[in-house]
Amino acid sequence: MADELILNLRKLAQSISILYVEDDLNIQKQTVDFLSRFYHKIHIANNGQEGFDIYRQTPFDIVISDINMPIMN
Repeated sequence: MADELILNLRKLAQSISILYVEDDLNIQKQTVDFLSRFYHKIHIANNGQEGFDIYRQTPFDIVISDINMPIMN
């Protein structure tokens, strides 16, 4: 049953776009590695300003962001 749920999640997640904003490159890599198992449209920003600029240009279904970052929180 769990395998079926995971397959359904992967199927539903294919069309969802994510903006992930994280300045810690180790955490960023681990999180993106995990998210990419389910989601295919993941955009990455390394700081708040970069994330905000990307967000203004592209609509996203989900935004995941660190709170305290360089340049802009």
